[in-house]
Amino acid sequence: MRIDKYICDTINITRSQARRRISCGRVFANGVRVRSSSLQVDENSCTVTMDGQPIKYTRYVYFMMNKPGGVLSASSDRHAKTALELLRDEDRRADLFIAGRLDKDTTGFLLITNDGDFAHALLSPRKHIYKTYEVLLKHGDFDGYRSAFEKGVELEDGYVCKPAEFIPFGNNRCLLKISEGKFHQIKRMFRALGNEVLKLRRTAMGDVILDENLKPGEYRPLKPSEYELFLNKITKNDP
Repeated sequence: MRIDKYICDTINITRSQARRRISCGRVFANGVRVRSSSLQVDENSCTVTMDGQPIKYTRYVYFMMNKPGGVLSASSDRHAKTALELLRDEDRRADLFIAGRLDKDTTGFLLITNDGDFAHALLSPRKHIYKTYEVLLKHGDFDGYRSAFEKGVELEDGYVCKPAEFIPFGNNRCLLKISEGKFHQIKRMFRALGNEVLKLRRTAMGDVILDENLKPGEYRPLKPSEYELFLNKITKNDP
């Protein structure tokens, strides 16, 4: 790996900023001052320092965030705050993206990573990995809902959704487990059944449950055990 890519993938600076720091003599690899931005280093064994501080390369990162309402599931936007802007400077890197976006007004479990293969497998409908949502509805008459979701709700454009699990609880509330993520899908599914979603919160992805200790806007790295739960589900559901 080129040393300039190593640096910008590890800390929140651009490739050009990394090159300027190298040209100023601020970067060392295995104790030797780096003279060229094209220097190839082994990210698994090379010791890199900048301004005397070690910077350790991590190929893949995985964050669990409790997304607050009013925040976009995007890397940048001119008009609204985005989920990636909630990351601390030391956790930001150019290759991060959101695996499984949530609508602006939807809250809860957001997975942020730079592992494209992992995210693709996790979100693929073929894997049948369910995402669980708490839903507050305008009306509490759920007659026929369970069978409708098990069969597959037909949306206004004629698309028939994959089977989902509907679990009512309390007044006007339910849990809904779906394995796909069409645009505004949950809102459209309930609209097709004559109801309206008032609040929506993702509480789990697969077998990984949103950490109840995370306040809105807070995040943390996935625990190894949580990553394994995801990996086991992906592997188990291989077609």
